Amino acid sequence: MASIEAISVVTVTYSDRLSTLLPMLTAVHAQGVRHAIVYCNGVTEEVRSRVIQFAQQLDIDVELPGADYNAGSAVGYSQGLACAFSRANTDSALLLDDDNIPEGDCISTLAVALEQSKAAAVCALRKDRPYLVAVANAGNADAMILRPGQVFSFDVRMTMSRTVRKIFRVGSARPSAEKIIAIPRAPYGGLLIPRHSYERVGGPNASMVLYADDLEFSERLAAAPGGLLLVADAFVDDAEESWNMNAKRQSAAARLANASPDFRLFYSVRNAVYLDFRRGGFSLWLLINSLFFLATALSASLMRGRLKNAAVLIFAFIDGVRGHLGMHVRYPLPGGRTASAHVSVA
Repeated sequence: MASIEAISVVTVTYSDRLSTLLPMLTAVHAQGVRHAIVYCNGVTEEVRSRVIQFAQQLDIDVELPGADYNAGSAVGYSQGLACAFSRANTDSALLLDDDNIPEGDCISTLAVALEQSKAAAVCALRKDRPYLVAVANAGNADAMILRPGQVFSFDVRMTMSRTVRKIFRVGSARPSAEKIIAIPRAPYGGLLIPRHSYERVGGPNASMVLYADDLEFSERLAAAPGGLLLVADAFVDDAEESWNMNAKRQSAAARLANASPDFRLFYSVRNAVYLDFRRGGFSLWLLINSLFFLATALSASLMRGRLKNAAVLIFAFIDGVRGHLGMHVRYPLPGGRTASAHVSVA
């Protein structure tokens, strides 16, 4: 097995999130990691100093690149990975959210799986991601396969097939003993990436700012030689439930209608539409699902009197289709100051 001391942890934080960041650093140190890169989005000098002092107490080497405003996760992980692999003694990088806790021997389990499989990357099982738990239980990633023409998880064909399965009770998944499963995409938290894969596929697309940037990046890893593998017995827990996962208990239309009409709604829709329109090229199903998506989401917003949500949805959809990425001047991210010089419309 490759030395865990040759693994650099890369995370992104913003504002003051010491209550989750420091336990994460403690957990990775306990598993043998001795180097971490914490990309700081709009983090004050006081918070930086506290991170450095804590790292010194742990005896873990920490680097704190960053910006004095919140540049987003895509920029953070892109710059963090570049920083990690600029070190000659970094063989691989482990991406974690600043509130992730790798459990037990998670990191060594990932390292063994990566070395034995020769995969482009391996991914831990995130307990807070129901779709990954479902893949681990089924032993395959069939449920994660996206059909060309799908738009923001809307697909008339999938709606019809789900109806058929409910009526006839077919296609139910059975528990599987498989521990290593090929998957088409993954979240940042728990991704272990070797140097050769980074050199082949590059880092995240920084112009996506945040939301779906992890999907775009991990799909490139999955398409690389060796693919992307889920290691079902390496566990990562989440200290905080994200707004997005909590909202997914609702229907997609209800999520969009009830979301705050701010940066979360704009970037999540824009980036998802951007990816969907570039996965399989133009098709009749892409047009049908686009109309279905807009009609359903806009109707849900208007029925709830959320006129601003409807407007944000339209703007985000148009920008996604046209490929207008970058940070939008109307939707800066919270945390730290946001100077106009740093904000652009791509």
